Amino acid sequence: MRSAMTLIGTVCLALLFATAVPARPVTEVLRGIIKVTADGEVPALVRVQLKLLSATVGEAFPRDGRFEFLGLVPARYTIVVEAPGYETVIREVDVPGEWLTVLELRPQRKNTQKTEVLPIWNFNIPDSARRQLAAGARLMGTDCNEAIEHMRKAVRIYAAYGDAHRGMAECYAKMNELEPAVQEFKKALEQPHEPVVHLQLGNIYAKQHNAGLATYQLELFVEEVKPGPARDRALELLSRRRSK
Repeated sequence: MRSAMTLIGTVCLALLFATAVPARPVTEVLRGIIKVTADGEVPALVRVQLKLLSATVGEAFPRDGRFEFLGLVPARYTIVVEAPGYETVIREVDVPGEWLTVLELRPQRKNTQKTEVLPIWNFNIPDSARRQLAAGARLMGTDCNEAIEHMRKAVRIYAAYGDAHRGMAECYAKMNELEPAVQEFKKALEQPHEPVVHLQLGNIYAKQHNAGLATYQLELFVEEVKPGPARDRALELLSRRRSK
């Protein structure tokens, strides 16, 4: 009897300990390889930046063309690859997504100088607001409530910070708080924005069973996005919706 009670007590303590240990947040890895057109050698100096919204969350200087970023939260990121004498490569990737992302560097055209064009509104954003956005972006996959607090601080510092409004909207959407998500996406659209924000707001309207507003945001996306596969898919979806 005593041995049985001892065994039961041990099992109970093990279960109690297991429930007391907090679950670790899910993190992902993004791996990539850089190639050069016409099988050329990868330049010695290459900088790879990883961005979430407009905040840089990682940076690498690969020597052999390979890079990786560890401990990432699931989200849509932007990879920016720069090398002297080559065109800047910008690619959006989903994490988790492809096991290996391949990026191709193309030599710059002769008699041209590399220039980075920054939207004028970027110069108006205070560094303190940028830091709050970066802090919030790092928390988006693990603690949306805390992430929202950082982004609210960013907006208090600079009210027209569209990326901060977008970040809050994405967090509200993850928490299924649809109406606050709608309001923040609308504020993001009042500022210079990426066309994909229309798709994000349209997705919220679809969840609210508002097909009319969802279709309208899809139409706005088609108007703003550059020609390419994304626009073609949106046009196809619009055609199917209109034929119903």
